[in-house]
Amino acid sequence: MRKFFLLAPLAALVFVACEQQAAEQAATEEPVVDVAAEEQAVRALADSYEQSFAAKDTEALVGYYTPDAVWTAHDGTRTEGADGFRAQYTTMFASPGTATIEIEPETVVVAASGDVGYSTGTGTVTVTTTDGQTMSQTTAHIVTFAKGDDGQWRLTGGMDTAPLAASPGAEAETAPAE
Repeated sequence: MRKFFLLAPLAALVFVACEQQAAEQAATEEPVVDVAAEEQAVRALADSYEQSFAAKDTEALVGYYTPDAVWTAHDGTRTEGADGFRAQYTTMFASPGTATIEIEPETVVVAASGDVGYSTGTGTVTVTTTDGQTMSQTTAHIVTFAKGDDGQWRLTGGMDTAPLAASPGAEAETAPAE
């Protein structure tokens, strides 16, 4: 019985040491990221962007980008930073009529860290003037994303291709949308 009383404190001490070591190890391990959920969040961003674009909400659109984001258009034009995106959307939405964009993310990849990713796909911008004339342009794109400290995904950069040819049987473009 005396051996039990001597071994019990030793066993408790070993147990506490093991628990402390496990806690320290858990604190240094990378958190587990639900990559599929993050990919869905990036896809949802495209839907939200489409709604802001249709509403001609310049400030909402600027908020989809990181402050240092850079976009290179197929014609070589670069748009940089919040002021650049604000100027681009303000100019684009100054004309009367409607403008919509359909973004089709084909591939969305999020890093195992859960804080960066990219997407490839297509986007179609359609502009309808007040006299009813409709112009559409479809391009392919690659977009990079980063997840901010606030947990929101934002575009860090990207580029698009020259307008894609209409698929067989599709309505031909009347003129490029700017």
